[in-house]
Amino acid sequence: MNLIIVGASGNGKVCAEIAKLQGFKVVGFLDDGKVIGSTHFDLPILGKVSDLTRLISIYSINAFFIGIGDNATRKSLFLELNTHFPDLLMPNLIHPSAILSNALIDKGTQICAGVILQPDSTVGKGCILNTGSQLDHDSHLGIFSSLAPKACTGGGVNIGEGSFVGLGANILHGRSVGKYSVIGAGSTVTKDIPDYVVAYGSPAKVIRSRTANETYF
Repeated sequence: MNLIIVGASGNGKVCAEIAKLQGFKVVGFLDDGKVIGSTHFDLPILGKVSDLTRLISIYSINAFFIGIGDNATRKSLFLELNTHFPDLLMPNLIHPSAILSNALIDKGTQICAGVILQPDSTVGKGCILNTGSQLDHDSHLGIFSSLAPKACTGGGVNIGEGSFVGLGANILHGRSVGKYSVIGAGSTVTKDIPDYVVAYGSPAKVIRSRTANETYF
């Protein structure tokens, strides 16, 4: 099956590697900010996002994946392309070293090396679980949200739509993180975190408010 990746970034190359391990033929990347004809991760930049219609027949593309780390940007492109190309498969990219224990995973989600999903955890569409992150039993990762490398939750945790849990952060059992919030790297969430805030520290404290589209990298 021929797959094209949207986003020629660091995250995009990770997606390409996982896709190859899953048996996809990665034909190249789409990226509005790159030079068409150049290469990324030894794969060609085939065009801009608007070129997908033309490229589908040229490269016999069956599937696409949004290889973009920023939650808001990934959501926007996911919804746009899923609407315009309903016949293209949007798979989950799951590294073979990941451990999935009776977890429910919606489409278009990236699960990297060493990820652990414990029983009855659920993952919404368009999420990223980065290297070595863990979602424990009965926890939920909302649509278009992400766990950075080594982020870890206890059981029964709920992470809202579009939120980001930073590198090595921990969320204690039964706690929740609201929609479109950011938990800073190395933080420990001991109390519920509301919607649309930035929180960090150990214990994590709300530092300021944020908007849904505000960058956090």
